Amino acid sequence: MAVVLSLSAVFIHFLTSTKTLRQMTFLVNVAHCFIPASMLAMTVAFVTGTSPMLAPSLRLSIANCVLGLNFILFVLFGMFKFACGLAQRLLGFMI
Repeated sequence: MAVVLSLSAVFIHFLTSTKTLRQMTFLVNVAHCFIPASMLAMTVAFVTGTSPMLAPSLRLSIANCVLGLNFILFVLFGMFKFACGLAQRLLGFMI
């Protein structure tokens, strides 16, 4: 899923060079939604993939899960700030 979202975002960025300004704005906004979603998917894949490898060291496994999953909160906060900024630009008021 992470690879598909990342490749979609890159493809959209290349596609914007052939579109009008209105279409380009929409495509860039879609790509900006795909990038954090792919970051979330990659983080979850990393944490779940390294947990079995770190199983013999329980403390290291727990630290990996806590630090990796805290990154998800950081990305969600960034997505929320982006959505508020996008709504402000589109609707013209503060949220």
